[in-house]
Amino acid sequence: MIHQLAQKTVWITNVPAASITSASFTTASVDLRGWGHCSIYFKLGAIGAAAMIALKVQEADDDSTYTDVPGLVTAGAAGEGRIPQATDDDLLFAFHFPTQGRKRYVDLVATVGAAATWAIAFAVLSRGKEAPNSSAERGVDSALHLP
Repeated sequence: MIHQLAQKTVWITNVPAASITSASFTTASVDLRGWGHCSIYFKLGAIGAAAMIALKVQEADDDSTYTDVPGLVTAGAAGEGRIPQATDDDLLFAFHFPTQGRKRYVDLVATVGAAATWAIAFAVLSRGKEAPNSSAERGVDSALHLP
């Protein structure tokens, strides 16, 4: 088995039509059912002249009442796990965690301050109980494979 094909990509944000200022990105939740591991990637484009206000993962049993996941909340201005700063243009931030013991749904909270910011986010689910058998089940529209 090719392990990279035994995973699913879930878009958390769409490509924004414009930058976001003083607001949270609109995000989609990720259903963890049937998957053993989740990685969430948050890619910044241009970030404005101020640090972000929040970048964290939350979880819920019912896909509506979310609480922070301990250990998956960025904080501070430097080092691993820092909150994105005004100088972090074009950087990639990631959250990696096993799904065992987690609630069924997770969502990314990405809130920017009073400075225009571009970003996009997606999740990669892996270690599934069943391997996906098509591009659609892998969360992609089209895929090419070499034997």
